[in-house]
Amino acid sequence: MTGSFVSLVGEVTEQAALEGIARLPRPVVLDLSGVRYINTAGSLCLVRLVEQLTGSVFADRCSPAVVRQLNLLPDFSDHLAVRSVVLPLECPRCHTEHLLDVDVGRTRPTIPERLCGACGVPLEPDEPLDAYFSFLPA
Repeated sequence: MTGSFVSLVGEVTEQAALEGIARLPRPVVLDLSGVRYINTAGSLCLVRLVEQLTGSVFADRCSPAVVRQLNLLPDFSDHLAVRSVVLPLECPRCHTEHLLDVDVGRTRPTIPERLCGACGVPLEPDEPLDAYFSFLPA
């Protein structure tokens, strides 16, 4: 594939230098799995970037922080083609945390049952799936 691959890591705030991404060869694929936190100003910076790249930007492995913003800001989710998210899961018995990469399409995905590698109990999502994937049509 031609284009650019960008991995964002850490906090996305008003300090984030995202302007250069708009000048990269397109399409641009954003790996957002490393984003731990986004504040309001950072969200607006991302929305502006996504609007500049409309039609030629894709998001892979959106972290829970990014998914929260997708659910809060319709402009963000309307312009960003999300291909996959990171879904946090937890074992209800041993409280081991797991992260599951989930491919998404145009509607909310069905998540197959996953078992804890430590104790074999079915894993549970950190929050209801309907709420987590509310940026996608049902």
